[in-house]
Amino acid sequence: MLDIYGSLLRAVVFPIGDWLRGPLAEMTSGLLLDGRFRERGLFNQAEVQRLWDDHRTGRAQHPHRLWQLVMLELWFRTFIDATPAVAEVAA
Repeated sequence: MLDIYGSLLRAVVFPIGDWLRGPLAEMTSGLLLDGRFRERGLFNQAEVQRLWDDHRTGRAQHPHRLWQLVMLELWFRTFIDATPAVAEVAA
């Protein structure tokens, strides 16, 4: 694909898989394997555990699936689980 200047556009690739195995491993494990994620009942917990174990050990690559699950759980914790600021002020 060419941009308006006629040069080839290059995709920026982020090392999500490496991040999940490295600096974000503890956070990922905590978010996907704790009680809140499981209690939501949205996903088969055994399958989530398998995806995480396979990715973490290098048996398979699941960076995008895991990233989506992490982002979804962070969204839930931010917008669904969080107490609205108005309620905190009123208390």
